[in-house]
Amino acid sequence: MPKKRDYTVGRGRPPVDTQFQRGKSGNPKGRPRGSKNLATIVNEELKRRVGVVENGKQKRITKGRAAVAQVANAAAKGDLKAFQALTNAQRHFQASEEPSSDRRDPVFDTADHLATIENIVRRIRAMDPPKDPQAPITETAESARETTTEAINKENDA
Repeated sequence: MPKKRDYTVGRGRPPVDTQFQRGKSGNPKGRPRGSKNLATIVNEELKRRVGVVENGKQKRITKGRAAVAQVANAAAKGDLKAFQALTNAQRHFQASEEPSSDRRDPVFDTADHLATIENIVRRIRAMDPPKDPQAPITETAESARETTTEAINKENDA
């Protein structure tokens, strides 16, 4: 820590007397150790077991399962908000369970889009720069340019 006499006070350089002292916390009454965040508390409550009567039999199930059963029952009775909540949850969990490599982008899912993407990839691969920078442009790059021009003309005609 610099001495008081050669320390200039300014932006980002508070007076030495007001700086945090060594070994003392800047927030002594901060979050206590072992306190839990909201996500942890919600997860613990959803995992807690409760007694329910189902088909005339006493069962112990988690609160999460009981809540889902109640929402599903409300949706079955015609509650549109319950139905929407249930289908949103189902979509969310199905999407998280699917492997990412099998998912397709819904924007580019049609055959036309896929053909266009394949055409673009093919043209880019054909235009790779030659290993020798002094080498002239190859026929594949020229043919790729011609293919591009033809594709643009076809799109404009359609």
